[in-house]
Amino acid sequence: MQKRLITLLVVGGLIAVFAIWLQSSPSPKTKDDTFSVEIIHLPKQFEGCTYVVYDVPDAPPLTTEDGAITYDFSTEDTLFTSSPPTFGWLSEESSGSYVTHILEEGEKQPDDTIPFGAVGATETAQGDVIDYATYHVRGIHDCSLPQSVIDEVVKRRE
Repeated sequence: MQKRLITLLVVGGLIAVFAIWLQSSPSPKTKDDTFSVEIIHLPKQFEGCTYVVYDVPDAPPLTTEDGAITYDFSTEDTLFTSSPPTFGWLSEESSGSYVTHILEEGEKQPDDTIPFGAVGATETAQGDVIDYATYHVRGIHDCSLPQSVIDEVVKRRE
């Protein structure tokens, strides 16, 4: 009987501690604050790599459309922006998850149109760091940042 009482007290105490911890912890995020939405505009039947190059002086900032980050690659495969690489992130430490809508001439495309996206950085000969994101469109490609793009960023930062 005494052993059973001790067991009940221990279990009850653990439940109480868990309930107090649960009450004091931050509430779980709703879907709206854990998912960023991005809309990617592509030319018809584009295949290859697209690039977003961040922190480029005099380049336009990224824009949002109804809360979604918009990337317009309909005329160029490289988008230079003055926005930082953390634009649209959930917090300073994490970008969170993304829901991506891919449009070609306004028509929604299947999610597997862009099977892979990545963020990266490269260092120039002058020691400058260039942050960028790339999207692999219709397949996996060698999407290393082209030297011509690096040269353009160096020129704009001078």
